[in-house]
Amino acid sequence: MKYYVFAKFFQHLSVDELMAYCAEAKIDGPTAVIREGYWLEPDSYAKALPEFIAAAKKAGLEVRFADTSFPMGELAKDHTPLKILADSGITDVRLGYVKKGDAGHVRNLFVHSRRLAEGVAVAAEKAGIRAVIQVHGGCYPHNASTAWPLVEDLNPKFIGVMIDPGNNFMQEGFEQFDYQIQLLGEYIAAVGAKDSMTERSGSADSPTKGWERKWAPVFEGLANWEQVYAELNKIGFSGSMILMPFYDTDDFPLMFDKFKREVEYLKGLEE
Repeated sequence: MKYYVFAKFFQHLSVDELMAYCAEAKIDGPTAVIREGYWLEPDSYAKALPEFIAAAKKAGLEVRFADTSFPMGELAKDHTPLKILADSGITDVRLGYVKKGDAGHVRNLFVHSRRLAEGVAVAAEKAGIRAVIQVHGGCYPHNASTAWPLVEDLNPKFIGVMIDPGNNFMQEGFEQFDYQIQLLGEYIAAVGAKDSMTERSGSADSPTKGWERKWAPVFEGLANWEQVYAELNKIGFSGSMILMPFYDTDDFPLMFDKFKREVEYLKGLEE
């Protein structure tokens, strides 16, 4: 497997500093985060990406996975953004989300999303890259059961799914991990390696009786990562683990120390 970091909360670092932290954590590199205020912005990523990748190589790292908000519908009409990424050596690109209200009534979501998936799969094949739909709370698909019919019968070389145990627990969509992984099988392109937990820290008189959810490192959270790795091994998964340190974001040194422990924990499970 490859281990990358979605460096959402490394934003304050320079490119070279980011790469140094990735090397220290002993991961394969960062993802190419294309969003406003980051190293690769939507209006300039084509120019900045080669320099970003060069900095990674200089540090002994690689950049193969891109995190984007590119709408599937737009990519189906113009695959140029995918071609730019592919020509730079990116092999997988996480797409923009489909929000629950994007199709009008929620009963229209499947047909709407399937049409988008079919279109972006064609675009990805033209570009020579794999488009990745992330399972995400508040969006569609939000679990493996909704993701499966979106990609069924499409070419898994060019479209896949990113499962996300942390989102399943933190937001919505939890399903047993053996079920998720057996169902999606060869369509699993990546795994969001983040986790969460619940604690009773609010008011007992509140609608949730005081129970609150919070992000947590994978070695502390609710997800059974031993089972996740065992099931991934059964299907011969060799894709990307995208680590997402969303905890302790107000204390970067503490977050980074826990992040390094996450890497060790997950690599230990793989071994």
